[in-house]
Amino acid sequence: MMTIDVDRDPIRVNKLLGERASIGPIPAEQLLPWVAIGGVSFFIFKMVLAVSFMGWLLIWFWLNGTWWLLTGRKTYQFIKSWVKPPGWDWTNGETLFFRAHEDAAMWQKFRNFLKRDKSITRETQAGDQQFSPFQDLTHLHSIVDVELGGHKFACLLLYDAHRDQWSAEIPFKLQGLHPQLYRSEVEDATASIQQGMSEILEGERLRFHTDCRSSIKKRQSELRTLSRVTKMPSVAVMLLDEEARTRELTEKGARQVWSQTIWATWSAAHAQEQGTDAIGKGVLQVKKLIDQRIRKAAGTEELHFQRFYLKLIRQIHDSGYINWRNILETKARLNVEPMDAQELWEWLWYRFNRRQAPKLTQYIRVQSTDDGIRQQIPPSGQKDLVTLLLQGDRGQSSCPKHKRQHGYVYVNGLVGKVAVIEAPPELWRNTRQQLKWIWDRLSQAWIRDTECVVEVTHKEAWSTQDELEKMNRQSHFEAQRAALYGTGQDVSASLQHQQAEQALMKIYEGQRPLLVACTFTVWRTTERACDEAIAQLCNSFGAAEAVVENDVCWRVWLETLPINTFPLLTRYNAFSERRIVLDTETVAGFLPLTCPRDIHQQGVEFLTEEGGKPLYVDLFSGTGRVLITGTTGSGKSVLGWRFIEDALAQNIPVVGIDLSSGGDSTFQTAVQSLGKYGAYVDILHERLNLLEPPNLLNLEPDDQLQRFKRWKDFVRQAIVAIAMGQIHDQQLLERVNSIVLRTLDVFFGDAEITERYNEAIAQGWQSDAWQTMPTLHDFLKFCSREQLDLKSYEDIDARAINQVVAQVGAKLVDPNIGDAIGRPSSVNPEPMITFYALSGLTNESNSYIMALSAQMAALRNALAHNRSLFVGDELSVLLGKRGFAELVGETFATGRKEGISAVILAQDLDAIVDCSASAKILTNISTTITGRTTHAGCTAYMQALDYPANVIKYNATERFKGSKADLFTRWLVEEQGRFWRTRYYANPLMLAALANGEAEQLARSRVMAVYPKTTRGYLEGLKDFTHQYVQAMRGGMTFEDIQASPNARRQHLSSHAETRTA
Repeated sequence: MMTIDVDRDPIRVNKLLGERASIGPIPAEQLLPWVAIGGVSFFIFKMVLAVSFMGWLLIWFWLNGTWWLLTGRKTYQFIKSWVKPPGWDWTNGETLFFRAHEDAAMWQKFRNFLKRDKSITRETQAGDQQFSPFQDLTHLHSIVDVELGGHKFACLLLYDAHRDQWSAEIPFKLQGLHPQLYRSEVEDATASIQQGMSEILEGERLRFHTDCRSSIKKRQSELRTLSRVTKMPSVAVMLLDEEARTRELTEKGARQVWSQTIWATWSAAHAQEQGTDAIGKGVLQVKKLIDQRIRKAAGTEELHFQRFYLKLIRQIHDSGYINWRNILETKARLNVEPMDAQELWEWLWYRFNRRQAPKLTQYIRVQSTDDGIRQQIPPSGQKDLVTLLLQGDRGQSSCPKHKRQHGYVYVNGLVGKVAVIEAPPELWRNTRQQLKWIWDRLSQAWIRDTECVVEVTHKEAWSTQDELEKMNRQSHFEAQRAALYGTGQDVSASLQHQQAEQALMKIYEGQRPLLVACTFTVWRTTERACDEAIAQLCNSFGAAEAVVENDVCWRVWLETLPINTFPLLTRYNAFSERRIVLDTETVAGFLPLTCPRDIHQQGVEFLTEEGGKPLYVDLFSGTGRVLITGTTGSGKSVLGWRFIEDALAQNIPVVGIDLSSGGDSTFQTAVQSLGKYGAYVDILHERLNLLEPPNLLNLEPDDQLQRFKRWKDFVRQAIVAIAMGQIHDQQLLERVNSIVLRTLDVFFGDAEITERYNEAIAQGWQSDAWQTMPTLHDFLKFCSREQLDLKSYEDIDARAINQVVAQVGAKLVDPNIGDAIGRPSSVNPEPMITFYALSGLTNESNSYIMALSAQMAALRNALAHNRSLFVGDELSVLLGKRGFAELVGETFATGRKEGISAVILAQDLDAIVDCSASAKILTNISTTITGRTTHAGCTAYMQALDYPANVIKYNATERFKGSKADLFTRWLVEEQGRFWRTRYYANPLMLAALANGEAEQLARSRVMAVYPKTTRGYLEGLKDFTHQYVQAMRGGMTFEDIQASPNARRQHLSSHAETRTA
């Protein structure tokens, strides 16, 4: 078999697979209708009306021609155009659940009731009308929860009373193929899908269901929960504003929740007949009848039916679930997972209802226990599941409606319209495009609230092979006749001959023909919007023939639901096939398998560039590390603050280092807005005791010991870094390390030192005891030969001790930083968020030492809590210093044990790549988020992170810029080698609070000046500013025009006047 290049070789569709050999000029689809017309007309005109034979022939030919003219090659189009929707409309029939065969006579009555066509008279504005029960077109018996043989899954149990047949629909949640796949992944996926599709069980169907919906239920619940949990009112307000922003994006269609499900059918009849020929099937039917007679004669029928459900569900498990999971997971290598009963119930519930799904209490359960297999079956006489789905809320039924419309269906407050793919494209440019063909259409910007349902079933290979051989012989005969009569080459016959040969070769090589039904349902609020959306969707398929269903929309939509046994697009295929016939090589193009993979289940929300799917980056469930890079103005500070907000919402303390160059930074503005909960510390004016230990009293004893050792190791690294400075002497460095380590052991082992520490921590910050907490001055007293009790004292030891005492002592008497690092801390350790500002330092050596001190303070705060977040902003310069880089690298490498999550923000990757701890940092980053970069900056990503050039270079183009009008920035998110192109939509309130441009700050100050200096006043002022700020960002006004609202100014003047009067 020829190897295909997945990026270059086109995949062609052989349309002869679905064709039938014509009879001369007569299409094969016309043969049976003409025979039927001939028989009926012969009886009426020849035998009843005694018309002559020639007269009958003329009438027959005329009727045949009329039929041909009316139907063409697609007889189903003519047939379905005569079909009327059932009744005046659908209504909830309110049927009951009955146990199968619990009472033979009662079950037979119930079956007869189900078989009967029913109508319900209801009063309407047009008078009394006959409504059709929706239950008449469904076969759902119950939901089954199964736990057998180490497997746990749920399925729908269906019963077709007309055929007395039991079947099941087994759902699998699908995590589809990622849109951006490596070449090897495309090759593996293609081969696996071909193998899986060739294994489809005979007589069964596989239905792929992908949909995108405008839903905010899950995100709304998460944000509201966080807003209740957080201790900080301003953070709670920000979260509620994000909820409003999420709702706005959802209503616009920019945010769509995607889901992928595979439904596999199982039927009792086909399960018994699998691998059996026609004679065997007949024997099985005879055996079934004989078994029934024997049970009746022996009086064991009641015992047989008592175990009916158990036997049935064992069959579903053994020949249904196991087989399908093996095909999907092992053969097709799809990432599937079975649903549980509640998930299955909710999937059905939200198809018909908008309110919160109730807990499922009525279902069949079969469970394997130590005492054997047990079954729990709901009692007869209660409402069945379909009735519960349709009963609605507050007297308003949720039953679907057709409103006597052929082209629309009305469900869940929306209008639906269906499109059907009736002919495939000529080819796909390559295999990669083939796998994404459906996704490329569903992910377009204007697509929203759309479902794609594709049903695949096995087609008999012998019938396809027979038709192909007939067409091959016909084309060969046509070519011979053209040569015989000298009319030249018959191009059409040659092409047909070539295609027939190719199709036959594929079948002989083992490929199987498959019947594929592909439908799309678009949901909108009005019929007009629905028509426009479905027309746009159909136009996007190019050479493929997409047809709007204007005759039996209600029926096709009904066939896409798993609560009935109707195959998709087969109802009106009396003489011609509406489904597409493909082989196992080309069927992948019609399977909606591609959809961006999820990153995490919760956290900071991004939307994919294509499809608007919500993606989440969660730092705290797994103690993540995030690297955010982007050029100035790319929005990295705003995005970084959203991760901080996520921590504060969960009451996780945050410590950070800000190296912004002069002026007010974004983080300063944000932290100060939090009032007493935040502290923005300018280290030029504060004291940070390098030897202040973390408060570990709230931790378990084992954790206390472990974290104290970690803190002591950080202290060692910091003191060594201060002592060595710019000296690069490896022997001296090693000895200084050992001297400092020994000194710390002696220092912390001293009883007086321990007592001073205990009293300071017990009495707390700003107490007298706090002012006597040990510092570096005390540490140096222990750094001597006598205190360390060195048995072997060499020259290198003297040099090392001298290096520590001289260098550290010099810094302690430095008037610029001596008090800052050698006195008890003046910074409150209690705020939820503390940022240490390192701007304004001019001396390089002092800047480095103060940075180490701030880093130590940040780590100290982090070690004092079970979970914490460390944030480093613009640390490019400091990462060039070995000691500082090592501390950051150590935080990344081992901080997970202490629950320290981390966010690093930088303009580019170069500083991290070049620092001494680059290996520790880069190998421990869990998620990399890259904004706009430069063409020169792309090289670092390709070399250090092995990013593909075509992926990262897109970040350097104009198209990667964000939108001020829509308030979003673009980001490339990478985790574990997967890439997502996304947008981050900041909520307006947060954008306004973080705006730090000069004009923006002046405008905000003008507005905030008239509001009270309270939390409530701040939030009201921020809301006022936000409304105008968004208008200014969108070009509706200038920042100079922004003023407080007239009402706020009047209240301010009134309050000011009252104050002066008082």
